[in-house]
Amino acid sequence: MHHAVSAPHDAQRLSVGEAIAAYTRDAAYAEFTEDDKGTLEPGKLADAVVLDADPFAEPESMADIDVEITVVDGDISYGDPA
Repeated sequence: MHHAVSAPHDAQRLSVGEAIAAYTRDAAYAEFTEDDKGTLEPGKLADAVVLDADPFAEPESMADIDVEITVVDGDISYGDPA
């Protein structure tokens, strides 16, 4: 997503919100799985990440953001919930 937000030319860049949508909701739509994933809603797979920084705050530093916790199907698969 860093490259999508930090493309060399303004016309090539996505906003942080557009990049997140492209990698989540829009990707699920492209693979015909939007009924199961792509957004956080009741009845869908509970896949999500907790980041150590806000990508909206400093988009140019998105490459330096680390994943603190990964949740797959509602269960923590990476990280310490404490």
